[in-house]
Amino acid sequence: MYLEKEGYEIFKVKKKADVHEAVACHPDIYYCQLPSGIYEGDSGALSYKYPGDVLYNAAAVGRYFICSRFTSDDLKDKAVSLGLVPVTVPQGYVKCNLAVLDESHVITEDRGIAKALSSIPGIECLLIDPGEVLLPGFDHGFIGGACGRLGDRMVFNGDLSAHSRFKEIKDLCTGCGLECVYFESYHLTDIGSILTEND
Repeated sequence: MYLEKEGYEIFKVKKKADVHEAVACHPDIYYCQLPSGIYEGDSGALSYKYPGDVLYNAAAVGRYFICSRFTSDDLKDKAVSLGLVPVTVPQGYVKCNLAVLDESHVITEDRGIAKALSSIPGIECLLIDPGEVLLPGFDHGFIGGACGRLGDRMVFNGDLSAHSRFKEIKDLCTGCGLECVYFESYHLTDIGSILTEND
């Protein structure tokens, strides 16, 4: 596995709650990456049907905390205590739909997220069409759930080069000083985000 070869310690998420099998092992269902580290939600508060599975599905982008009206109050309070400014978007699966490159550049397939972020000065959002990321058990997955930043690399789980917006995605990563890492041997697949403690 690429991450292990690069020296990263891998923490594989096991099912912790009564959520849909397709996302039961997805990190972004149980955890949220904040500037202070990984926030772990209360898995006992999660439930099978949406929006009961999106309580912790949120993302920090620079000094903003991108969340939904379903995001847990405890997580919102934690984000605010860190000085983050909440930005509420219509989409409940926030992190699934948001690839965070750095403090001012993101990629999403969700028009509601893109519209909300477009009103924030200094945030550049690349809006791409949905449907090109696999998520077994659902019609499709999302770009945010298929990637994560590791230091100066943006790692995509699968063949990003087969994506219709590959050049724009790669150019945006390069413009942010990030190497674009992907794997041509299998389809781009949503695994619930790659979350890290330090990147």
